[in-house]
Amino acid sequence: MNLKNLISIIVIYAFCVIAWIVLGGVTFARTNESSFALKNSVINLYGDNLVINHPYLVYITQEIKTSKNRDGYTTSELINIENPILPEKSNVLINITLDPRKKGVLWFPTFKAEYVASYEFNISGYKDKNIFLRSELSSTDSIYKNVEISINDNKLNDIRFLVNKEKLEIEKSNEKVTLKIGYNTTGLEKFNYNITPYHNDIAQIDAFKLNINTDFHNIDFIDKTMSPTRKNSNHNGWELMWELDKSITGKDIGIIIPGKPNPGDIIPRAVFAAPFSLLFYFMIIIVISIITKEKIHPINYFFLGCAFFSFHLMYSYFSDHINIYFAFLISSIVSIFLVSSYLKLFASSKLAFIYSPVAQIIYLVVFSYSFFYKGFSGLIITIISVLSLFFIMQLTGKIDWHKIFNEEE
Repeated sequence: MNLKNLISIIVIYAFCVIAWIVLGGVTFARTNESSFALKNSVINLYGDNLVINHPYLVYITQEIKTSKNRDGYTTSELINIENPILPEKSNVLINITLDPRKKGVLWFPTFKAEYVASYEFNISGYKDKNIFLRSELSSTDSIYKNVEISINDNKLNDIRFLVNKEKLEIEKSNEKVTLKIGYNTTGLEKFNYNITPYHNDIAQIDAFKLNINTDFHNIDFIDKTMSPTRKNSNHNGWELMWELDKSITGKDIGIIIPGKPNPGDIIPRAVFAAPFSLLFYFMIIIVISIITKEKIHPINYFFLGCAFFSFHLMYSYFSDHINIYFAFLISSIVSIFLVSSYLKLFASSKLAFIYSPVAQIIYLVVFSYSFFYKGFSGLIITIISVLSLFFIMQLTGKIDWHKIFNEEE
């Protein structure tokens, strides 16, 4: 090894980095182009984010609104104001089951939801008012099946007011109004239960109980929503419970639905991290070649870099057609075979079949596989990098670098 060879290896490494940047950009662009169109197609079939709004009653009051026009004249008009009446008791059960759908080359986190609820309103203080029910279906793209609504145990056959987002007048024969509602529907990516009438107000919540049962464990909550007051894990998933009484809040309830690993999310990140893999691999091979006095020419490093690049190239395009884990396995085996079968032609068997495969497994396979674990890939890569740096420093601490770079090959 001399300075000229080292500079040549650095130049080769730089070209490999450029190739990965191009591949990462192409992969990212392919994903974005197809994702938007495919997601719209999925929304048309299964609906968008599922939103269930807490039903409430309203009574109408009127007030005079004055305003000035451009000529400075004051005008007045009588407007209707809707005043909400929230339930004094709520008991809601929602079962969420994963039903992921593949569209094109992407998996989408679609799900099924079963909603059954009963609400009790106290209208004793509104006998002189006309009372109306406000309850609506949030998405025009979703399909709502087995819709059942009853008021004071009287089943409603005409439920068009739900679809048209209209008010339904309530008979005031009792001081209590009991509403029971249930249906099955589908959604995509997120589930929201909006407690407050206008979704961004502060309201007092009394005797509120919501149970959500899931068939998945990878649970996460939407930002600025309430965490459950209790949760129990079982072999199927989670039982999440929100129990509020005499509480004041402006927050709603929201769950992020987990999805299957998508090539378009994982592969670009693995590609952009590939230069770190090759950097550590080259460092290991250079150090071992110096210690064992192996003769490895910069051109050999060029082909080793190409073999590393082949992993990400195959991984990217194979994942369009086969399972992402299977694509990862095939790409790993082929890349390791390319490197080992090439090294055996000019290097020792130990380097070809022991040192190099171990380095590839650590810096190529493990590095890339870490991106399946969202949120942990950076930690895994950092730990491996620091341990590798320690290993290389200990291995090379006694090498006379002056002698290495001054000797002629």
